[in-house]
Amino acid sequence: MVIVRLIGGLGNQLFQYAAARNLAIYHDTELKLDNTLFDTYKLHKYSLDKFNIQNRFASVDEIENVTRISIAKKIIRKIFPFIEKTNKLKYPVFREDNIGPFNPSILDTPKNVYLEGYWQSEKYFLNTQDIIRQEFSLSVDLSAQSQAIAEEISNTQAVSIHIRRGDYVLDVNTNERHGTCDLSYYHNCIKDIRKKITSPHFFVFSDDPDWAIRNLKIDLPVTYVTHNDALKNHEDLCLMSICDHNIIANSSFSWWGAWLNNNQNKLVYTPSRWLNDTSFNIQDLIPIQWIKME
Repeated sequence: MVIVRLIGGLGNQLFQYAAARNLAIYHDTELKLDNTLFDTYKLHKYSLDKFNIQNRFASVDEIENVTRISIAKKIIRKIFPFIEKTNKLKYPVFREDNIGPFNPSILDTPKNVYLEGYWQSEKYFLNTQDIIRQEFSLSVDLSAQSQAIAEEISNTQAVSIHIRRGDYVLDVNTNERHGTCDLSYYHNCIKDIRKKITSPHFFVFSDDPDWAIRNLKIDLPVTYVTHNDALKNHEDLCLMSICDHNIIANSSFSWWGAWLNNNQNKLVYTPSRWLNDTSFNIQDLIPIQWIKME
């Protein structure tokens, strides 16, 4: 059995599930989710229940087998940052060392394993991407407003723009680590895409839509998608994924909006600087076909 610890926003949860699902398929074993951290996590909620995933949860006993904290375990964690084994643990823990490049040794884990990390690279699930794409389709219907936007998207040369602010601006530590994409990045992406796409229509998604409306100022057809709050961010993700092309923020949420876009000729624009904190090695985060922009 593969058990994966879930934490963070929707984008992070999708990465964690995808890596664990791929590993479970590789080992031909069951996947279970550990969502217990959301009992005390205030910033986000468990969000995968709107998708066609394998929505099975690890039991309390199964989780306690790997989350029991002791002095000995803390020492083992320091000595063996990736794999830790004690006689008391039913499942060894495979832990990501910070947020880093793809670690191929994930496939060397035993059949019973507990995954702890963010796993932000498509390399963790490219082998099973068809299954991942199907399971990341929505299991719920879009609202009437989102259906209307989807219809508009289908009738245009649609380009999604995602602007991430929220905790990236309000939380000091998050701002220092991530930073935000400035307006020049978005304007440069728009300038480039209008050279390549005839009659683009931009669909803007943001957790701060008022800021986007005040500041973006696009002199081309534009629709600001403002009706979905954090509880319906799965609808925004779906709408971004059905656009023809994507301009993303330095956000795992909009990363998935672009990755789930099935247009074989899509253009995806991504910021060349993903994080302010250069101690994180994100060399495997951005697919090679995507266009990095300043």
